[in-house]
Amino acid sequence: MRLMKNGLKLLLVFGVMIGLFGFAGAGVEAKEGREVDHVAGVLAKLVEKVTLYTKLGKPAKARYMERLLDKRLAELAYVVENDRDAIEPSASRYSSYIGNLTNYMVKNNLTGEKEGALALYAEHHEVLLKLRDNFEWDSGWWLAIQHAVNNTDWLVNDIKKI
Repeated sequence: MRLMKNGLKLLLVFGVMIGLFGFAGAGVEAKEGREVDHVAGVLAKLVEKVTLYTKLGKPAKARYMERLLDKRLAELAYVVENDRDAIEPSASRYSSYIGNLTNYMVKNNLTGEKEGALALYAEHHEVLLKLRDNFEWDSGWWLAIQHAVNNTDWLVNDIKKI
């Protein structure tokens, strides 16, 4: 009986999280239009993590991670325009996501996803350069975004080795 109660609680929590995912993603679809109207909060990121764990198959997980990377880039673009105090944490978050995606692809030898990732990284590189060029070269904002540019460049080499 107790096991059944715990199972129902888990199902309820999971159902609520899936329900929230539909609302948490509103306005944050980065690939199409690459525009967001806010930075994802803790709850939205939690839903993203749960969704990542529900993806079946390594290629599906990698594609979802690419989608999340697109969201983090869109959030960085958003904060450059609307909330400059959040540039450094957003740039750092982007660097973490691209590193996690690259490590996942290399670890799992996802050769079928290689070309798509290289194209995505090249596209992101160009966007990052445009974002960076909104600032003077000696500002902290410029440096934070340049760090993301450098990470992207370095990680391209790891993807090429797959």
